[in-house]
Amino acid sequence: MKINREFSSRHERSGSDPRGGFALPVAILALVIVGVLVTGGFFLANQETRIGQSTERGTMAFYLAETGIGEVAQDWDNARFQALELWESFSESQEVGNGEWEVEVTRIGDQLALMQGEGRITRGGNLAGATRRIGMVTRTLSLNLDVEAGLTTQGNVSLAGQANISGVDTDPGGWGGVCPGDGELEDTPGVKTTPGSEVSTAGQAEVVGDPAYGDPNVDYDEDIDDETFTQFGDLDWDDLVGMA
Repeated sequence: MKINREFSSRHERSGSDPRGGFALPVAILALVIVGVLVTGGFFLANQETRIGQSTERGTMAFYLAETGIGEVAQDWDNARFQALELWESFSESQEVGNGEWEVEVTRIGDQLALMQGEGRITRGGNLAGATRRIGMVTRTLSLNLDVEAGLTTQGNVSLAGQANISGVDTDPGGWGGVCPGDGELEDTPGVKTTPGSEVSTAGQAEVVGDPAYGDPNVDYDEDIDDETFTQFGDLDWDDLVGMA
């Protein structure tokens, strides 16, 4: 009994609780949790910002690629395209604002071209270098102005005075070496018209051309119709008017 009383007496004098306290650990834990939440919030906000910027610049790169294909198609160089062998390519590029575009044109057929456009964002910053690439298969339209006679028409033809029609392949006077003939064209009949039509001349008027069609040098073609004068290969009259 003496020992128990002494222990109780010492415990009362010191004023301490043998069970200890928990307020400090809880406070520290709460601070850690708050810190994690704040850090996570900043991280998520930063990620959202980066995603937004990346999407914006990716869209800009896509539009640059589209712009490049549009520019090359608008200024189409058919002579350059026709000079390509099958699967050969040429490319064009241009800087535009905060980026640049490059277009590669590959010949994949007689009149088919594969146009591959690439847009690149060159604006500075962490997200510089966004790139988008698109492709388009295009078909060139042929304008066929096949000259089969000095004059192609429907119905009767009447010439008088000093008028003349010629189907002979001749370079116009004064052209010189500007646009010389290649020597591959053949003489055509002077007039090409529908069967049953009459071609007449008076005075010094004349119709000349390939001697095989005799005098007055006329080729009668039953295939001539209204479309002969409005369809030119892949293009018709309305197409030509729209391109003027």
